[in-house]
Amino acid sequence: MRRFRSVLLIAIAFAACDSEPPSVVPKGSASITPTPTSSLPKVVSCSGLRVPFNREVNTNLDREGGLLTYSYYVPRFERDRHVTIRYRDDVSCRRNPGTRRLIQHVGAGREIVGCLDVPEQPPAGMTRVELWFGDSTDQSARARSLIVYRDIPKTEAIAAATLRAWIDGPTNDEEEAGAYASAPEGTELLGVEVDTGTAIVDLNSKFERAGLGTTYEGAILERLAGTLTQFNTIDRGLLMIEGRFKEAYMGHGFIVDENHPLLRPERRRYRVAPICGEERT
Repeated sequence: MRRFRSVLLIAIAFAACDSEPPSVVPKGSASITPTPTSSLPKVVSCSGLRVPFNREVNTNLDREGGLLTYSYYVPRFERDRHVTIRYRDDVSCRRNPGTRRLIQHVGAGREIVGCLDVPEQPPAGMTRVELWFGDSTDQSARARSLIVYRDIPKTEAIAAATLRAWIDGPTNDEEEAGAYASAPEGTELLGVEVDTGTAIVDLNSKFERAGLGTTYEGAILERLAGTLTQFNTIDRGLLMIEGRFKEAYMGHGFIVDENHPLLRPERRRYRVAPICGEERT
């Protein structure tokens, strides 16, 4: 039943392709007859690619080559329709919801992500900042972070503006690149003070109501630290809740004080969202 639902979800997202399929199979066949590789299109744009409703779809994902092949039986021609798309190099694949759904289905919903269109230089009047979010591609127990770059309006209070953007969470494009929000729902920034390399961040009480385990609560503090310490004027961070320091924070009692400040995370704890057009690593 679960398999049927997965196939149905993929099928609903797609409509019949235009060209006549290349290979012939017996009428009414429930299986897909493979087509020789030479007859498959080399690369097909993902724009507008869809498969018909209520069809069984067979897929093959070549992660190293960045190619996805899918096929389905077309009763009208008594043949299979075969399509190959290059999902890593064609931006339209990442922006086509139906195609992404198919790719994510094949990749277990986690391994295939999109990219971000980031200009080489921020536009006039804008400042490029790092926002540390959760990484939806991380299947380990480490709760790895994902850094995305975003351009926000220039301001003298850049740390506060950046933290507000972090609290608001990722944009749709950033979510497609694999990011998910870090700050618990309802979190508000009450203030930021920076003095001799130390930033004191004041948040409301909803920041502590994550309702997560130790690893993920620790990751929230780590992402706050990463977002905060990107600026040359900030080396470390301290935390206040509703205007006061606490002996322990979050549901699992993390200590954040002068001896245990928020510091820049280690490289192994995060990755950077891929930029469209760049080689994936």
